[in-house]
Amino acid sequence: MIKLFWNTSRKQDDPFELDWGKYHEKNFKDWIYFFLQNINYTSINSEKEINKGDTVIIVDSGIHFKEHFYKMLKTLTKKIFLFHINDEHLDKRSKLIYEYFDYVWRTCCSPKYFLSNKVKCIPPGYKSGFEQKFDLNKKRQFKWCFFGTQHKSSRHDMNFQLEKIKPNFVNRIDKFADKKKSMNVKEMEKIYFDTNFAPCPAGFFHPESYRIYEALQCGTIPIVESVYNYFDNVYPNNPLIKIKKWNEAKEIIDNWSHDKILYKRKECFNWWNQYLSDHKNFVRKKIYE
Repeated sequence: MIKLFWNTSRKQDDPFELDWGKYHEKNFKDWIYFFLQNINYTSINSEKEINKGDTVIIVDSGIHFKEHFYKMLKTLTKKIFLFHINDEHLDKRSKLIYEYFDYVWRTCCSPKYFLSNKVKCIPPGYKSGFEQKFDLNKKRQFKWCFFGTQHKSSRHDMNFQLEKIKPNFVNRIDKFADKKKSMNVKEMEKIYFDTNFAPCPAGFFHPESYRIYEALQCGTIPIVESVYNYFDNVYPNNPLIKIKKWNEAKEIIDNWSHDKILYKRKECFNWWNQYLSDHKNFVRKKIYE
């Protein structure tokens, strides 16, 4: 029997890691469940529901504090797979713990995993609730939008370069997941559906951020910072607009014609959906082989 065990907020003694674990479980179930659509599995709530000979799919973030648990699980199960989310610090201990698993999908890639035969990098994904319910051909109101914190110099430069391009929509918050100022998914989705471009500066520690994939999910065109050609290395032949400095984005956002925007929107939308389909099939193949 194949069982799914969401382990981000279990066996977690560190209060900080526990809070993050609960955050991931709440916000990214849709993303993980998408990849598992073609798998016949049963969701479980405790390791006590795992029997000898089961195949187990684990979703976890703070794996580095649970090595003993995964070592034990390896001896009990027929096969064990891991979706490792939010290791943006690229913790060196991850690679050692991966040895307990038959295969690993991880967000936040690095070059050491590019050619791995045991680890596949996937995007960090989008928050639960983002849906693809929009008119791809519709002319949109906002030229660009941004949701997030102002940390790092590149984000200040992004704002400096783009703030005069109107109309735009900006929801800037003081800290990640600020409960008072953050917009909920449906509010953000409504803005994305009505926006042409989403400038996507690099995350705090890693080139990727959730906003890239939330934009793609909504038919909004991401403009990403091309850090060491990261996106071309991880996602070959992607159609994302890649820039090195934010002044390069000004001409694109302010002057592209509707036809040019529509062409790029469809290109990004089609690529994204093909990527999702291909990797959903890849997950099924790995788990059932």
